[in-house]
Amino acid sequence: MPHLSTAAQSGALSIPERIQAWREAAAVLRCYGHDHTADVVERMAAELEADTRTTEAARIGMAEAVERTGYTRGHLRRLIRDGKLRNVGSEEEPLLLPSELPRKPALSLAKMGDEMVDSKTQVIRAVVAGKQR
Repeated sequence: MPHLSTAAQSGALSIPERIQAWREAAAVLRCYGHDHTADVVERMAAELEADTRTTEAARIGMAEAVERTGYTRGHLRRLIRDGKLRNVGSEEEPLLLPSELPRKPALSLAKMGDEMVDSKTQVIRAVVAGKQR
């Protein structure tokens, strides 16, 4: 008769271990005739496994993260080092999840006339020079 592994009983599991534990639990449930509940647990394991694959496929490198956020590579590395941004790659080649990227508040550009204005300094210069919207 199947039984739950020691890792499944301890509580703290990695995602692959959690998936395996749910599959083991489904096998135990089936042994006791709880087929419907076992089906639900197996579906949970399958969904978590699919979500994990999707998340891993969505990882981006530092160059794309810099482009998407407007932050410098150094700033993003500081966020990783400080634990404010999770690195799902290696230390040498960090990979980030797009859903976890910080957003720069003033990333969108204000348009004044034919010129694009993208910093406070440029806005002030435009105002001092008398340019109007």
